[in-house]
Amino acid sequence: MSLEALRVALETSRPTIEEALSAAEAERDELQARCRQLESLIARARAALGEAEANAPQVRYDRTLRHFAGQARRRAV
Repeated sequence: MSLEALRVALETSRPTIEEALSAAEAERDELQARCRQLESLIARARAALGEAEANAPQVRYDRTLRHFAGQARRRAV
């Protein structure tokens, strides 16, 4: 594939890439908002049970968010 053919292929697919990226970012933002909601509810439940927040396990969502964002990119492309 020549350099010009590669450039044309990339430019042709640019709208598709931009659309998939936008969809993945929107889904990531939704997941992060949902994560914050869940963390708030968990904290309220722990407080209602009289548990100290320091004893609450720290959950990492970044791996899950990357997983879901990756799925969104694959679906959109």
